[in-house]
Amino acid sequence: MTWLMKVKTISCDELANQICSLAYHVMCIDTRSMLQYNDNHVRDAINICCSKIIRRKLQYNRISVVDLIKNNNESQEEDLWNRLHQVVLYDEASWWGDGHRFNSQHALYILVEKLKQFVPSVALLDGGFSEFAYKFPKLCDSKIKSNCPLLSISTPCASAGSINCPPTKILPFLYLGCEEDALSEDILKTCHVKYVLNASHSAVDSPYCTTGRYLRIPIKDNSSENIVAWFQTAFDFIDKVKESDDHILIHCVGGVSRSATIAIAYVMKHFSLSLD
Repeated sequence: MTWLMKVKTISCDELANQICSLAYHVMCIDTRSMLQYNDNHVRDAINICCSKIIRRKLQYNRISVVDLIKNNNESQEEDLWNRLHQVVLYDEASWWGDGHRFNSQHALYILVEKLKQFVPSVALLDGGFSEFAYKFPKLCDSKIKSNCPLLSISTPCASAGSINCPPTKILPFLYLGCEEDALSEDILKTCHVKYVLNASHSAVDSPYCTTGRYLRIPIKDNSSENIVAWFQTAFDFIDKVKESDDHILIHCVGGVSRSATIAIAYVMKHFSLSLD
């Protein structure tokens, strides 16, 4: 008997019915990359893309799957775990009835085993997100328009005004963007951003942040700058935003170097990740 035979599978039709039911509480976990998730995902799904480090921490109980979910779910109610009927995990396009096998190091294996300790039922979605999105596009939540290419996590939306491409959502409360994003009142309102961290020496100040909600870290875009020296200042400012349940945009000029470095450093701090 393979591990997969012990795990329930669910069809796209069944999941759609559960999502639309007021009496049935289901949580969807998107195990694809953050970029794929930000592009489009099942409505209200949360993203847990298990890196090697996260898998190791889960395996050795250095982090709880519940804490991992809380860190990625900005609207989780306190009694959610008591009301949940089922958790459904999905990837891009796997059909679990085709004899696919896992070993104990596979991210889905680890997540399912950990989730079984907290919820009555854990299931894998047959066909993955691509099948669900094809059949039920109205039950999906697209964060980035299809004409905004997902080249990398810090792809600058330099033409955001013309193609309506928002900043990248790194954490539930943290966005990464470029100078033009900070100068766009519409983009800031769409992302519910009230705080801006300008990680540049030359980018124009955002006119849409009140006193105390704007921070400039005057880093020049050259290799001689010691950006690490500014990490704690940035972390303190971002933590203030997190504690106030607001949203922050981190940007430089293009959104590809200085601001991305600070965002990555904060994510590592947020999840207690090391360089190994």
